[in-house]
Amino acid sequence: MAAFLQVIGVLTQVTYEFMIDRITMCHNQIPYHTFVLSGEGWVQELITGHPQCMQTELGIHWSTFIVLIKAIQDVSLWSLHHVSIEQQVSIFLYTMVTGLPCTHVGEHFQWSSGMVTK
Repeated sequence: MAAFLQVIGVLTQVTYEFMIDRITMCHNQIPYHTFVLSGEGWVQELITGHPQCMQTELGIHWSTFIVLIKAIQDVSLWSLHHVSIEQQVSIFLYTMVTGLPCTHVGEHFQWSSGMVTK
């Protein structure tokens, strides 16, 4: 009987600590996307950096990327929800090249997975 009560005590303590952690997390609202380099910053680094980096990361040559962006702008498609055309195309290409799920791509670009799927 003493062992049973001890198990109940441990389970109660674990449940209590879990609930306190959850309540604290909800009330403190710790920012989630806090990397120094934003998705837009990373894309700008690819555009202005070494052309091979874009080929490696997005699977497309720098000049082809620029032509693609220009073609998208020529058909009057523009930035959406504070996300540049360059970043939108980069998100798409990065997803295709890596095959990562939207949650991982969102983390990389510092956006929610919901935004990445739009």
